Amino acid sequence: MEHTQNTSVFVVEDSSDVRDALVDLLECLPAVTVAGSAEDAATAITAIARCRPDVVVLDFQLATGNALDVLRALQPTLRETSFIVLTNHATEPYRRICIEAGAHAFLDKTREFAKVKDVIAQVRAVS
Repeated sequence: MEHTQNTSVFVVEDSSDVRDALVDLLECLPAVTVAGSAEDAATAITAIARCRPDVVVLDFQLATGNALDVLRALQPTLRETSFIVLTNHATEPYRRICIEAGAHAFLDKTREFAKVKDVIAQVRAVS
């Protein structure tokens, strides 16, 4: 079955350069719409709860708060949303705690930046 519906993605990243690069990467993907972005946990939680995207790409360390704040606030009520943590803090303890908090994927920002599009494609294939 071919997936024809757009996949909405929300980007949570405190670095404007990285956020812009992510948006550029996502906007090049067919049938993907960037639903919005935020640089801190509180703004992200409010905006994501309102727009209910299919996927959230989430940096670990934010301007205020971190990925765990976002995951713990949203994951229990947004089960249909896939959370991808993309971080420079790509060590096993961070990976474990993010996965336990509900992240669907955990990627190293330095080595796996482009893999975001592959994870989104996997999410789209199963939805």
